[in-house]
Amino acid sequence: MGSRRFHSKSRHGCSQCKRRRVKCDEQLPCCRSCSKRGIECSLMNAFADTPRRSSPVRTQQDNGSSKGSPSEGVSRETSPTTPSPSNTPIVFLTTPAPALSPFPDRPLRELELMHHYMAFTWKCLPGRDISGKVMGEVVPREALKHDFLMHSMLSISAIHLAHLRSSNKHTYLATAVQQADLALRLTRAAIQNITPANHAIIFMGTCFVNAFAFSFPQTRHLDHFCDLLLLFRGCIAVLMLGRQRVRSSSLGELLSDPTGGARRDLPRHASQALETLQLYGDALAVAESTKRVYRRAIDELRESFLNHYSFPDHHYNIFGWPHCLPEELIVLLKARVPFALAILAHYCVILHNVDHLWWAQRWGQDVFISISSVLSPEWQFLIDWPRRMIFAKEL
Repeated sequence: MGSRRFHSKSRHGCSQCKRRRVKCDEQLPCCRSCSKRGIECSLMNAFADTPRRSSPVRTQQDNGSSKGSPSEGVSRETSPTTPSPSNTPIVFLTTPAPALSPFPDRPLRELELMHHYMAFTWKCLPGRDISGKVMGEVVPREALKHDFLMHSMLSISAIHLAHLRSSNKHTYLATAVQQADLALRLTRAAIQNITPANHAIIFMGTCFVNAFAFSFPQTRHLDHFCDLLLLFRGCIAVLMLGRQRVRSSSLGELLSDPTGGARRDLPRHASQALETLQLYGDALAVAESTKRVYRRAIDELRESFLNHYSFPDHHYNIFGWPHCLPEELIVLLKARVPFALAILAHYCVILHNVDHLWWAQRWGQDVFISISSVLSPEWQFLIDWPRRMIFAKEL
C-alpha cells in the first residue's frame, strides 16, 4: 500500500495574499502576486530587515568641488542632512537637486536600484503590458550606454522602493529626486544633440522623466496635473521628430497596438455622459475656434474611454488622452475655464479606475476634488457623472 500523502499548507504567506484569499508563492523579497500588482508585500519587510555589510563613512571631504561628469557624481550617497523632497511632482524641473555627499556606499545604493528595477519595477510599469521585453531587457541594456536613461530608470526604481519600504521612504525619495535631476539635465543636453542613432533612446528617456513626475508621491491637484500635461506634450514633440525611426528601433514595440483593434461599445452611462458634455459644449456662446478645441478634446476622450473599457488591463491606454489633447485646452485649464475643467473631470474617471496601481494612486480623486472646488454651483451638474463614478464606493 502506498504511503499516505499528507496535506501541507504553509501559513507563512504574505498578508496581502491572505487578505485576497489567494495562494502566496512566498518568494522573497516580494511574492509574485504582489510584484505583478505593484503593491507592498509584507514579505518585503522581513527581507529589508536582513543586515547588510556597509562600508565605513569618510569623515573628511575634499575642499575643492568635484570636476567629474554628472554620471560620475552619481556614485555618492545621500547626506543625512539632505532636505526632504518638495511636495511637487516637478520640483526637479525648477530646483537644483540636493548636493550629493561623499558616502562611499552610494554605488551599492545604485546597484540596489538597478536590481530592483530589473526584478520588480518594470513588471508594474504601464509599458509592460505592451512589451515586457522592451521594459525588462532593452531599457536596462540601453541604460548602460546612456547616462540620461540610466538615471531616469533608477529614479523610477527609487520611487517604487519608497512606496514598498515606508520605513526608508524619505531616503529613497531623496535619492529619486537626485537621480531625476541628473536625468533631466542629461536628457536636455542629449536633445540638443539628437541624431537618428540616439533618437529612440532619447524618446524613452523623456518617457521615464514623465513617469517620474507622474508617480512621485505628493498631494495631487489641478496645477500639478496641468504641469504634467505640458511634460507629456514635450515627450510627444520628441517622438514626432521621427516617429517612424522610433517605431523601427529596438523600442518600437512601445508604439504598437497590442489590442488588435477589436473594441467593445462604451457602457451606456459613459456614452450618455460624453454625449451630454458634447451637446453642452456645442451650445456654449464661445468662439468657433474654442468649440473646435472642445470637440477634439472630447473626441480624444471618447477614444480613451473606448480603449480603457475594452482593454482594462492595458494600463498604457490611460495616457492616450494627455498625449493627444490640443495645447489650447491646457491653456484653458490653466485659466480655470469651467467647461475645460468639466472635460478634465471626466478623464479623472479613467485615472481613478487605475487607483490600485502604485504609480497612479489618488490622481483621479484628488484632481477631481480640485476641479469641483473651483467650479461654481451652476457648473456642478456637468461633473455629476464623474462624481458618481469616482465616489460610488464611498457613498
